[in-house]
Amino acid sequence: AAAVPSALAPARPRVLCLHGFRDSAAVLKAQLAPLLTAFGNSFEFVFVDAPAPASGPMAPGAPEGVPGYEWWGVPGGPFESAWAGGFER
Repeated sequence: AAAVPSALAPARPRVLCLHGFRDSAAVLKAQLAPLLTAFGNSFEFVFVDAPAPASGPMAPGAPEGVPGYEWWGVPGGPFESAWAGGFER
């Protein structure tokens, strides 16, 4: 059987990895490190940050000094309830 030229070889499946409220792609990637290692090169994992900088307290347990981001929410609201405000608009 002839080898498939690399330009025509199927790409690895991509997995979009979205972090939670007031968190970041870097934190999620660190949290998923064991899973990423287990899958090896079988998938391409794509990590992205939400478009808005965190406007209030970060997720509980988030490392200090790492910038956080949010997809939606009540600006400056408490972590426990600010995310729900995005559903009410």
